[in-house]
Amino acid sequence: MLPDTYDNVFKSETHHWWYVGRRAVIRRFLDLICPEIKMIHPDEALRILDYGCGTGFMLGLLGEYGEAIGADSSELSIELSRKRGHENVYLQKSHADLPESKCPFHLVTLLDVLEHVEDDIDLLKKLAEITADGGMLLITVPAYQWLWSGEDHVSQHYRRYSNKSLMHVIQKAGLEKVHLTYFNFWLLPIQIAVIFYNRLFRKEALLKSNVQNVPRYLNRLLSKIFSSEASILSRCKIPLGGSVLCIAKAKRKKSVD
Repeated sequence: MLPDTYDNVFKSETHHWWYVGRRAVIRRFLDLICPEIKMIHPDEALRILDYGCGTGFMLGLLGEYGEAIGADSSELSIELSRKRGHENVYLQKSHADLPESKCPFHLVTLLDVLEHVEDDIDLLKKLAEITADGGMLLITVPAYQWLWSGEDHVSQHYRRYSNKSLMHVIQKAGLEKVHLTYFNFWLLPIQIAVIFYNRLFRKEALLKSNVQNVPRYLNRLLSKIFSSEASILSRCKIPLGGSVLCIAKAKRKKSVD
């Protein structure tokens, strides 16, 4: 991401409706999958790697479920994560460098990270290698290439995904899909309207972040609408949405006698 984007994210994550809603969705799935992982590893405290931890905002939530470790390739990211009070964060010189001191991890999260990586399949293969038997990966990515906007530009994305394209990446990486769904469905019409309005009438906005402050009352309303999807997503799949969520399982490693 561009340096200014990190600063904007750092200031927005605690209150902006998009981050609040996404956090609610992720919490719901953590409530479902962490007990399942714990059943496989009953005698171990869960070790969770937040790969591409950004400004460290999600490490606080992940820390409620186990020992949360952050990793990112940006020095600014590590600095901002520590500013939030997280010391258990690691700087990577490349995507091939993974923090192995706590391996294997029971859960690896990639929360809007894969789109930043040129070779997404290779990255997932490497992460699978440091995931415990029966461990899981929780992945979120932006949806639909036709929704490309200024946010993708300033965040330096390589691509956006569909259910089908993310499933292809998961399979090529040798992972087993557990759950795959779109989310951020209720607010998708607004997202579409804003993006196409900008393409037609505000072309300069195509080079700027979509994360803008809105009036407090509207931010609260949008937060509630987005967050309401959390309970729905745990029971069924949503056919459309501004983002895609996938839970994948690392296949059990064969023991060598």
